[in-house]
Amino acid sequence: MVLEVTAGGALRHVIELANGCHSRGISISIVSAARGDAGFRTAMRELRRAGIPVTELDLAHRVDPIRDTAAILHLRRLIARNAPHIVHLHSSKAGALGRSAVILRNRRRPAVVYTPHCYAFLWQRGVAPRWLYRSAERVFAAWTDYVVAVSPSEGAVAGRLGTADRVAVIPNGIDAATVRVRGVRTGPGFRIGWLGRVTWQKNPQAAVRVSSILTHLGVEHEMVIGGDGAQCADLRALIRRLGATEAARVIGFVRDPGQFYDSIDVLLITSRAEGLPYVGLDAMSHGVSIVGFDVPGVCDLVEHSMTGLLAPNGDCGALAAHLVRLARDPGFNRVLGKAARQRVQEEFRLSDQVDRVCMLYESLAASQEYRDRELA
Repeated sequence: MVLEVTAGGALRHVIELANGCHSRGISISIVSAARGDAGFRTAMRELRRAGIPVTELDLAHRVDPIRDTAAILHLRRLIARNAPHIVHLHSSKAGALGRSAVILRNRRRPAVVYTPHCYAFLWQRGVAPRWLYRSAERVFAAWTDYVVAVSPSEGAVAGRLGTADRVAVIPNGIDAATVRVRGVRTGPGFRIGWLGRVTWQKNPQAAVRVSSILTHLGVEHEMVIGGDGAQCADLRALIRRLGATEAARVIGFVRDPGQFYDSIDVLLITSRAEGLPYVGLDAMSHGVSIVGFDVPGVCDLVEHSMTGLLAPNGDCGALAAHLVRLARDPGFNRVLGKAARQRVQEEFRLSDQVDRVCMLYESLAASQEYRDRELA
């Protein structure tokens, strides 16, 4: 498994998948970008302690011709030395570098599996970057044996890029049965939570705008924005500019997400696009309803008027209207939260996710061994 993104949902996905496959007897090793924070270092130590080798590689997040070329050559050497049946690439940058390394192989090539975790061109800022990422995905599609999409929306996008006959939709899963469900929140006011990386893709600015709209409508509420990222300072400035300081606040990195979910009445997801957001799965497992934009990934998680409420992409007024409805009808909000927990328990189980990925790995490995015998 090759991973460039070392935070957020993609990292969690790789760690849980690697541990699950390892426990089922599949030999797993991980190649990851290096990161210095304590959380990442702890995660890598735990993987190594479990018997999963980890190689840290200099993978630049942005395009860097010198570092990217060095990373491709390093990956090529690792593939030659370890001779894996399968190389599973996670996220756009690792997908591009990893497939480049495989293309350069002039002998036995491993099967290539690719999980985008939300295609970058769906949320990139600017026409040129979106065109560049989309074009790259079309080129690399020819060197991809299977795309493992984490949601039906992601699978549909993959199909339009030239891999329609090589897409396996295997949604992200969690172990919801172990989550304790909180009782009815007894705190004052209506508490809205937002949690994630404070980045352009996640669009936390929309949460601030929604809070400003609610304030102007006279709806007593608290908008709690959890997470860290490069845009935190700009986000606090936007709160001051919109006069939302009484209701909205940025609390930074959340060390105990479970406690965060137990402290809110509803989770707001304002992302421009997603793969299948763990923040939504986790909130649902706690019996928390979701209000969000109707975008890829989120629409696969939230059933409108059944487990949450969806608004047209970018329509902050519609999001605010949904939140007004839930604030005025807490009984309906509890019904949505209960249904959300039931759905995540039934349809998004981590064990099912790991089982299905392992079955795909075994099928690809068997096919590859047959081809190798034929060539011999």
